[in-house]
Amino acid sequence: MVQISGGYHNRDIDKAGPELFVNFGSAQRSWGIAEWLLEEAIYPVVSTSLKETLVHPRDVLEHRLIDVDGHKVNWASLLKSQGINSALSAEYMHVDSTEIALAMAASGYGIALARTPITDSMLESYGLVPCPGFEPVAAREGYYLMYRSEKALSVGAKKFRQWLLAQLQSESEGRIFRGAQ
Repeated sequence: MVQISGGYHNRDIDKAGPELFVNFGSAQRSWGIAEWLLEEAIYPVVSTSLKETLVHPRDVLEHRLIDVDGHKVNWASLLKSQGINSALSAEYMHVDSTEIALAMAASGYGIALARTPITDSMLESYGLVPCPGFEPVAAREGYYLMYRSEKALSVGAKKFRQWLLAQLQSESEGRIFRGAQ
């Protein structure tokens, strides 16, 4: 049987647990193997009703900015990359998950940050659109497939690993960022 787990925090893969672990963060580990799966790009998204109020990137400061605690690339770094000083004028709302942030943005409560490609399907289901004038910012973290060693994997885990890497390769070919137009 193949066991798979996912998470954000470091995990001691020498202890009992799943053979494969999808980890979000950095691959600065002194144990096991970390194979790069996905990179992440960050950009602001908004409900269609609020989008009409945004002409210039700086206009986001007229709205509540919904930020997810714990992410290294956040509103402060995104605005800084756009040359916007937000220290004094921005109103932030902090939440503990991207899904909550996107749901709040969909309800018109403010503007959230999308994390492509992971949030792509959520944006469509929530009816969120990219804010005009923003370029995506590469995250400093990504998704990794972690395991002790390829030799230690069961036949099922090896097959799953090969399938997963092939799926991600085929999906990334021709993938074009669908950011603000």
